[in-house]
Parts: sequence; structure tokens; C-alpha cells
Amino acid sequence: MAELGIDNALIPDGSVAVDITSTDHTCHARCVALEIGGAGDVKYDMAGEGTGLTLTVPAGKTLVGRFSKVHKTGTTATNIMEFYRK
Repeated sequence: MAELGIDNALIPDGSVAVDITSTDHTCHARCVALEIGGAGDVKYDMAGEGTGLTLTVPAGKTLVGRFSKVHKTGTTATNIMEFYRK
């Protein structure tokens, strides 16, 4: 069988709901993706790469990257799930 070229470091082991009802959500140290359930803006920080970045994301989209935080202020997307490596 041919190698698919998948980076095993990006395949998640676990997930947690992103809760920004009262404050920012600090992501797991090995966060690899955010799945967006309801369309809107997502304001986030990337681990070692940037802070306060914002994307407008459609429902059902998965953002792949090493996220460190999802901001309460500036995020209008809903039902966000964080996926991480153990």
C-alpha cells in the first residue's frame, strides 16, 4: 500500500469543547486543530507564531495548526472543538 504522507504528529488523540462563555480558552499544550460547528469569526493565538489572529470560518470547517488560545472577545463562531495530541 502506498504511503499517504500523513504527518502522525497532527493526528489527534483527544478532544475537548472550547468554552469561551466567561473567559478565553487556553488550549492543550499539544493542540493540533480546531473544528468549527457554527460559522463566525475565530480569534486565536498560535503557539510561538502569532497572537490575536482572526479568521471568518464557515460551519463544519477544521482549522489545522498549533493553537494556544481561543479568545472570548472577537470570537463569534460557536460549538468549537479542540483536538490535541497526548
